[in-house]
Amino acid sequence: MFSPIGYTSFAKLWREFTSKHFVQIYTNAADDYAGDQAKRSFYVGSPADICEQIFLKSFLDYRVVVAKDLQRIAKVDVALDRQFNSIYKNASVFESTRIAENPEEAGLNGELLQRFGSVRFKPWKQYHDDPEAWTNAYPRPSEVGIGQINIESARFHTLPYVFERLQFVVPDTVPPWASDAFHKEYVNRFVDEFPGWSFCIDDDDLAGWSKSCPTYVSEFFACKDNPVQTGRPSKIDGIVSAIQQIYPTGIPNVPLKEMHRQIEATLGATVSESTIKRAIKRLKN
Repeated sequence: MFSPIGYTSFAKLWREFTSKHFVQIYTNAADDYAGDQAKRSFYVGSPADICEQIFLKSFLDYRVVVAKDLQRIAKVDVALDRQFNSIYKNASVFESTRIAENPEEAGLNGELLQRFGSVRFKPWKQYHDDPEAWTNAYPRPSEVGIGQINIESARFHTLPYVFERLQFVVPDTVPPWASDAFHKEYVNRFVDEFPGWSFCIDDDDLAGWSKSCPTYVSEFFACKDNPVQTGRPSKIDGIVSAIQQIYPTGIPNVPLKEMHRQIEATLGATVSESTIKRAIKRLKN
C-alpha cells in the first residue's frame, strides 16, 4: 500500500507485527477459549481478530495519518475515546455472522464480505450454542504443533467498518452494515473524505511503536473483564437495557429490523421481534 516519504503504511507494519506476535497471541487466545474467558470469544473473535484488534490499538498513542499521495496527507483522530468509539472498530462476531446471512448486506456472492473482511473472513455459525466450538476450532499449540500456527491462513470472524482488511485502506463506500448513529456521524464522513487513502504512521514513531507492542499484547490478555452478563435475567429487562445503551437519547425512527440486529449484537443472544416490541412498549409507558 502507498505511504509517502517519512511514513510507513499499516499494511507493512501488519506483516512485521504478526511475524513477531501472532504465535503468542494465538497461544494466549487458545488458553482463553479453553478457560473461563470462553464467552468473551463471541465478542473478540478468533486469534486473527484479536491480533488485528491489538495491532490497531497499538497506534492509539501515536500520530496516525491517511495518505493518498505525497501532497495529500491528513491526520486521523482514530479514537474518540480509548475504549469504545474507535474509527476502525469492527462489528462483533455475532453481528458479523448476522450480516453475512443477509444478502442485502453481504453483497452479490458475498462480494462486500470479501472486500471488507478479506477472503479469509468466515462467519461463525455456532453463535452461542456451543462454547466448546472455539476450543475445537482453535486448539492449543501443544495439541497441533507450533508449526501449524500461521497468520497467512488464519480466519477472521469479524467485519470492519472503515478499512479493507489486510490492506488497511479506507474504502470508497460505506458498508451497508454501518448504519447506527455512531457510523452515520463519523464513518460516513470519514469514508466520504478519504476514499482509497492508506493508514500510515510517522517514521519518527516507528521505534517507540515497535517497542510498545509487547505491552499491548500482554495488556489485552491481562484484562479479564467479561462483557457477557451472568445469571438468567428477564429477556425484556435485558432488551430494555440494550435499547437504552444503544439509544441513550431515546428511540429513533429506525426500522425494527435494524434495531433487532443491534439489540442482538449488544446482548450476544437471539431474541424475537415480539419480545423487542414488548420492551419498546415498556419504555414508552
